[in-house]
Amino acid sequence: MPDELLTGWLSSSTPDLDCLLKVPFDYQPEAENQCFVYCVWMVMHYVKNKHPDEAVRKSTRTFSPEEIMDYLTIVEGGWRPDQDELTLISEKTRTIKFNLQYWQDGSPNQLEDLLRKEISSGMPVIPFIDGLQLREGVRDDDGVHSVVAAGYNDKMVAIHDPWGYPEDVVKIERLEDAWDPMFNQLVTVSLSNRGSKLAGGNS
Repeated sequence: MPDELLTGWLSSSTPDLDCLLKVPFDYQPEAENQCFVYCVWMVMHYVKNKHPDEAVRKSTRTFSPEEIMDYLTIVEGGWRPDQDELTLISEKTRTIKFNLQYWQDGSPNQLEDLLRKEISSGMPVIPFIDGLQLREGVRDDDGVHSVVAAGYNDKMVAIHDPWGYPEDVVKIERLEDAWDPMFNQLVTVSLSNRGSKLAGGNS
């Protein structure tokens, strides 16, 4: 992967990471259930500004968080997962494909394996987690939270948490434990057919 995607995201005091994507960050509004909106914004702007292929960057359309809100159904617990809404957003970007993944009876793979596969291919991942469980080790049944996972090593994962924690490195076991226990939901990101053609079919 290009060097510019692997460096300059975290401070020198953080652990060495095997892979790190330089994803931009923004905070969600306080007391608003918009974590997923801001995670989508971060991913869009990563592809628009940091994707290694210039043609993909130039062709990617991005939107403000307010515009993203127009396409998503936000309820009290956050975004109500719906692939149709993600498909519409994907089409509007021209180059990005957002894919909702979930396993109601438990994922056949560890979250660590899923994150490694996606991030090493050059795209961040949006897992749905229990935010309180991640931060304080206490299970919270009041909806789920989403973060952007963008880097890893053998013990840690780098995330952007729009609820006030940019450029954070947490133990993979802690993130795995917080991963939405009901459905094991996450959103993976890839290039659309158009995006893949622009990148020469290599992404």
